[in-house]
Amino acid sequence: KNISYRYSINGDLKEEYNYHVKHIAKLMEKIYNCSGYFAKREDKNSIESVYKSKIVLEYKRDILKFPVGPKINIQIPKLIYGNKEFEKRCLCGIFDTDFTLDDMMTLKGKMVSKRLLKQICKLLSKHKINYGYKDYKNYGYLRILKDSSIKIIEEWKLNNEKHTSKYLIWKETNKYFPYT
Repeated sequence: KNISYRYSINGDLKEEYNYHVKHIAKLMEKIYNCSGYFAKREDKNSIESVYKSKIVLEYKRDILKFPVGPKINIQIPKLIYGNKEFEKRCLCGIFDTDFTLDDMMTLKGKMVSKRLLKQICKLLSKHKINYGYKDYKNYGYLRILKDSSIKIIEEWKLNNEKHTSKYLIWKETNKYFPYT
C-alpha cells in the first residue's frame, strides 16, 4: 500500500505568489528543515506550496491536531493559548492566508469553520482588537475595524504582500488599489 505524506498550502497566484516563495518557503525551511515545490495553475489562478514530509504531516495532524483533508471544523491548537506572542503570530498567519484588506482598510474574511472564527474572536477581544462577527447558515464572516486592522498590520506585522502593499500605498497616497 502506497501512502503519500503531503502537506500543501494554497493561494491566489496573482496576489500571493511572492508570499509563497518569499515567506512560506523560508518559514517551512526554518521551522521544519523542509523544502517543497510550487505548483502554479494559471488557468485556475492558483499557487500551491507542496511539502512531501511524513514528519510535517504527522506533527500537524498528531501534535497540532489539524484535520487531514478539508478544514471544515478546524480550530486553533491548544498549544497557542496563553502565550500572547504565539496568539498574535497565529492570528497573523490566518489573516495573511485567509483574509483580504478592503478599500476601507479593514481586514475581513469568511470561513466555513465557525469554531475557528469564534476562537479568533475570543483572541481578538483578549488583545483589544475591535471587530464585527456575523453568523450565517454555512459560514461565518469576520470584519476587523480600520484602527484595529492598521494596528495588526503595523504592530503585529503581517507578512503577506497582498495586504502590506495595499496598506503602504494607501498610507502614502490615500488611494486604494485592489491589485498591487
